[in-house]
Amino acid sequence: ATPAVVSWTGHGLKAGDRISFEISGGGSLPGGVVAGTNYYVKSTGFTANSFQFSATPSTDGTAVNTTGSL
Repeated sequence: ATPAVVSWTGHGLKAGDRISFEISGGGSLPGGVVAGTNYYVKSTGFTANSFQFSATPSTDGTAVNTTGSL
């Protein structure tokens, strides 16, 4: 998606939190997301159940764009 949006009910994160994505069970990540890389939750589009993320440690960094979905 452009930008990528993570839908995660009740995620409990806050803008600026550092996150990373891992692969389990033989799955794969969408294009544009690299396993084990640090990303940061953006304030733009942030809700209790979804968020965008950036590769820069800022709440207003450029959102990551992806191809595909999980």
